[in-house]
Amino acid sequence: MVTFPRQYENSDKNPDIDQLLTRTIVPAVVGDAAWTLNLMTIEADGDVGGNAVAVGAYAERWVPGVIQGHLYKVTIAHSFSLDTLVVTMGGQTLGTLSGVGTAVFYVRPSDGDKLRFEHASGANFTGAITSCVVEMMDPMNVELVPTILT
Repeated sequence: MVTFPRQYENSDKNPDIDQLLTRTIVPAVVGDAAWTLNLMTIEADGDVGGNAVAVGAYAERWVPGVIQGHLYKVTIAHSFSLDTLVVTMGGQTLGTLSGVGTAVFYVRPSDGDKLRFEHASGANFTGAITSCVVEMMDPMNVELVPTILT
């Protein structure tokens, strides 16, 4: 079980609204229909990846709970034997993945765009994303949630 410290809305309008940080594990096999794949695949062990896929290959999906303007920590475990992948989320480029390891990126989305792994240049790509976790790092600010008119 994962627990997070209690956080509070940061304006003086509703100082007693308690909020929790959110943590989203982005699944591969579970709900894999949520992934849009172009040349990349969902592997038998649940990884997102590909074997010798050409430039232009990508895998992308929506990440539930991501809100424009908030700060997120994205932790990605990966294992690549050839070349690199570019990671984008919420209209921002997080960075590039290469080799074997765990990469940590911080991003403040500017729009609602998908989490995307793309093989943008170089030789054919072989590798896998073995884990991806997205965590909200700042307290929920009610003022950033748009008003919905009914």
